[in-house]
Amino acid sequence: MLPLTARTVHTLSTDSGQPEYLREMVMERIERDFYARDEEDQQAFLSQTWCNNCMEADLGMVEPQEYELNGVVYVEGKCAKCGEPIVTEIADDSTDGDWGDED
Repeated sequence: MLPLTARTVHTLSTDSGQPEYLREMVMERIERDFYARDEEDQQAFLSQTWCNNCMEADLGMVEPQEYELNGVVYVEGKCAKCGEPIVTEIADDSTDGDWGDED
């Protein structure tokens, strides 16, 4: 599970090796209520999964936790088969089906 607040420091160096600038980016995890979704949506998110450990789709998710991070909504839980963490990014209806890497 991701921490509630993650801090990442980015540094760019000049040719001399000295930092050009230092910027701190704060990403706040905002907890959401997965069970506030209607039953049909819940079942879809819990059944339509991908497990990187099992390398299989649609094995199911248990112990779901929904949160927003940096404007993106996620459902995180455990694979129903192996118990490893899995994360599903929930697409906004306005961007559903639109992928940034497609031409």
